[in-house]
Amino acid sequence: MSNSVPADFKAVKYKKTLFNAEMSADEKLNLLNKAEKRISSWYLADREFAPLLEELRTSPPPATEEGGLIYTSAGKFVWKLEYPTSRGDTVIAYKTNPGKTPWRYILKSSLPVREVRNYLRFEKLGIPVAPVIAVGDVRKNFILQETFIITGFISDTADGRQFMEGGPLHSDTENKKIFCKLNLELLAKLHHASIFHKAFHPRNLLWRNTGKDMEIFWIDVARCRSVSSRKMRYAVIKDLHTFFSDMRFTPDEASEMLEHYRTFAPPQYLPETTQELLDILINFRRRLFKPKNHRFFAD
Repeated sequence: MSNSVPADFKAVKYKKTLFNAEMSADEKLNLLNKAEKRISSWYLADREFAPLLEELRTSPPPATEEGGLIYTSAGKFVWKLEYPTSRGDTVIAYKTNPGKTPWRYILKSSLPVREVRNYLRFEKLGIPVAPVIAVGDVRKNFILQETFIITGFISDTADGRQFMEGGPLHSDTENKKIFCKLNLELLAKLHHASIFHKAFHPRNLLWRNTGKDMEIFWIDVARCRSVSSRKMRYAVIKDLHTFFSDMRFTPDEASEMLEHYRTFAPPQYLPETTQELLDILINFRRRLFKPKNHRFFAD
């Protein structure tokens, strides 16, 4: 496959909205809310990258490794591309996705739009994410046909699966603890803002550098959503359970990580002691009538 965009998409007429890079996350969020059209095609883009976006939409890069393609699955394409700007050469990630189950998104935001909205919300909270460059939908008579998003490419990173049981860095206790504690601090920020992550898996948590220089970046945040205070207790437990089930700490490590999380977390959603919280996680069932058939601790 040499071209990922069907020919009739090349003639799409977009309602275009541009922003300046120096705008605040709040200003970009306001523009996104005004720009999004759930009836017809539209996009929001950094003014300096608008020519690149027009080029990508009319003459997409080849869906080959030589064309910069770094990932493809079920119609989703991701390219790593370099683009010269007044700020210097910028490496970007350009993603396109067909409108799967398009009827689901009639008068609703597509997943890439939700992801960009969350990136901007998280930027306000001080949670490191990829910089937003552009996002848009191709729609015809309300029906979602394709979505696309451009962000800055976060280079020289790996994801948290390297620290999981069976991963190459599982025995690197020092850096595993740093990785986990930094992410649990960020999760506590999210919970203070009454936001349910819903997919707090190590694979969605990027890192680079080691020791005190370690940096964290969150990706794939489309499922995150605000919930009421009444639902936050469940959200806190489910987010923690997702992470701890993947990491499979020893009991002592789990207690240490939970104690660290409690230092930063909103106390109104937590039991009085770390041991009580650990017991809740051990016995948590993700679905009410599904038996608990997973290992919580390392062997």
